[in-house]
Amino acid sequence: MAIPYHGDFGRRRGGNGWISDRSRVQSKVLQQISEFSQTLDVFERIPGAIFMVKDLDSRYIYMSILLREVIHQKSPEDVIGKTDFDLFPKMIAESFRQNDLLVFHHGKPLVNEVHLTCFFSQSPLWSFSSKYPVHGLVAFLESSPNA
Repeated sequence: MAIPYHGDFGRRRGGNGWISDRSRVQSKVLQQISEFSQTLDVFERIPGAIFMVKDLDSRYIYMSILLREVIHQKSPEDVIGKTDFDLFPKMIAESFRQNDLLVFHHGKPLVNEVHLTCFFSQSPLWSFSSKYPVHGLVAFLESSPNA
């Protein structure tokens, strides 16, 4: 994976020292991506876990397999980069976006919100959801008493 380099780390040292600094930055980024992927893999293994991760513009950067199934999206490519307005009716998308903004602006989680969940042809059920700020992202977890 190539990571564009736009900086001058180490140039003050002279010579080609900036290359080793660039390599360290790339290694650090790759390590963080690997650790993040491992964390997502753990969540995927929890039975009934519905979760997602969005960036600061509320675009999906990850959506769990179960959540994609619930909203009839087959692959990660069907949701990555999209917003709630691309995937849900406007009224629901606006509610999701408002909650995202609360988490982003205050830097505090919204924990155990209770709401009636009804996806497509499935029966409605009461569920709890929580959104957490995670290093410039928002992570969402949902559970229901029936799960």
